[in-house]
Amino acid sequence: MPTDSFFISPNLILRRCSPLYKSSPTPYKAAMENITVTGQLCDFKGSPLAGGDVRFYDENFEILHSTQTDANGNFEISVANRSYPSVFICQSYKDKFLEYWHWNFTPKANDHLNIRIDGLELYGMKAWEMAPTYPGMMIFFRPMSLEKFKALGSPAKDQPVLIAPELAISDITVELDGKKAQVIGVNKVREYTTPQSYLDAYLINVSTEGFGKVKRVLVSIEDQQTQEKGMARIDLF
Repeated sequence: MPTDSFFISPNLILRRCSPLYKSSPTPYKAAMENITVTGQLCDFKGSPLAGGDVRFYDENFEILHSTQTDANGNFEISVANRSYPSVFICQSYKDKFLEYWHWNFTPKANDHLNIRIDGLELYGMKAWEMAPTYPGMMIFFRPMSLEKFKALGSPAKDQPVLIAPELAISDITVELDGKKAQVIGVNKVREYTTPQSYLDAYLINVSTEGFGKVKRVLVSIEDQQTQEKGMARIDLF
């Protein structure tokens, strides 16, 4: 089975190439410049994590660039200066941690990513601004709990796959270009994989009053039941 698939039952395999996220291909230039991306991978207590995998994916979910974190959790990698539909970063994947995702990653000069991982992931993140209707943003993501995934076992065919945390406004933190924003609404929605089977996802409302054009969004969540945490980012342009 591919590393990036979750085996739920003989009838349901959740693959990382899920059509949840689509991006318009960014064509290569004849001589594309490279750009250096650095970062540090830690747990949510701030302890550096060595040997973490760092992968930059293209539109077909093929790895374009990869590296690993050093003994201090740091990494440095030269990548083509283009947009990447997703970046995966994790250590001890599906054993101790679930991954950090950076969606629609557009590297910038002197980009340094401070990354924290624990038992929650935020998959398929999308974000869009509501202006000029009102100063707000909608953010969608499908979260998963490692503890709940391990306890799930193999559900019967066409049954709900209940592996998401229960989240309230107080469990969600959003930063827009590094500045904390107010979460003003949380909507729990269902992502159906068949007419009967679904996973829980969230669509949240965030106030953008006082912000300019937002380039990067960070969402952090905490499951009060399991005490697991997770985070993910998305670049808007």
